[in-house]
Amino acid sequence: MASHRNTIFGTQISSGAGVGAAGAGHGGGGGYGGGRQSMAPGASTSGQNGAAVKARQISQLHAQLTQLSNNLADTENLLRMTSVQAECMRGLGSWHGGLFMAASKVLGEESVQSVQAQQVQVEQQQQQAGGQGGQGGQQR
Repeated sequence: MASHRNTIFGTQISSGAGVGAAGAGHGGGGGYGGGRQSMAPGASTSGQNGAAVKARQISQLHAQLTQLSNNLADTENLLRMTSVQAECMRGLGSWHGGLFMAASKVLGEESVQSVQAQQVQVEQQQQQAGGQGGQGGQQR
């Protein structure tokens, strides 16, 4: 039988040309999935007993738990940093709000002063026009 090995996601799988009588059961060497171990309770392959399988599974769970713990610690640090940055953004927003209010006040005063100046000019023009019209009426 010709055997072909592929690696998928870091796991080696082997495939043969056919499944013989030896490969039909759990732990057969030549058939499809012959190199894989059974997850069924009580099934032992390649001379491993149940205690060895259990120890391997516990060590895998321990590694996953360690990775999860590390990821949670990283997440906690990121949340702490985000909280500090949000507080800084709040202060930055207050600064910008103050700048906008100051600019509004300055521009508002300038616009009020320009409106008042225009009103004074209009009143002066009306007085000049009214004074000339009044003088013209007296002359007649």
